[in-house]
Amino acid sequence: FEATYTYDNLNVMLGAVASQQPYNAYGLRARQELGPLELSAAYFNQRLDDGEYAVNDGDAPDRAWEVTLGGDLVDWDYSFYHYHLAGQRSLTGALFEHESDRLLVALDLDYWRWAGGMAAQVGRRFAVGGALYVAPRFGQVILPLRLEYIDQGDSGIYLEGGGAKIVAATLSPTYLLTEKAYLRADIAYIHARDGFADQDGTLRDGRLALAAEVGYHF
Repeated sequence: FEATYTYDNLNVMLGAVASQQPYNAYGLRARQELGPLELSAAYFNQRLDDGEYAVNDGDAPDRAWEVTLGGDLVDWDYSFYHYHLAGQRSLTGALFEHESDRLLVALDLDYWRWAGGMAAQVGRRFAVGGALYVAPRFGQVILPLRLEYIDQGDSGIYLEGGGAKIVAATLSPTYLLTEKAYLRADIAYIHARDGFADQDGTLRDGRLALAAEVGYHF
């Protein structure tokens, strides 16, 4: 539902769930429409930032593949996908989205699992995450709210070194100056036990983040 390098996101900052979804890779994708369904398959051979998936100071794998099945049912768009990063981990997920003139609602569900040799190096082999997006519109004002919950145990998939359970909330009041120009603010709080270090190196359970954005859609 969220993507890097785009201003179409409802929030300024990328969410905790979306931050671990695959992106930034060279590859090839093919799509085929099957009546009301759309099937796609992709192969990726080189990541733009290998450090995103490096583990234990090692090299991150380059090869990955993905399959996706999507469609729409009763005014809801849906997509089921499976992504596999060779020899390291896989992601199985689902996205449901409904949009009208005054309301957008979306639910993103992810299931990560360590694979290959990585599975033997961690305490827990899987993590689950979910993000709920609700964005009502009142004239020129949109109030996107993102609520996230992650249960990663000691797998370290989303956050290394702490935070078995992660909870986050982001409110992004947006004012449409015109149909193409907007002002947006982000107020985000994320909670994970001993998940963050302050400037003195002391571990903290929470972090507050503020951001602002001015945008124009061409």
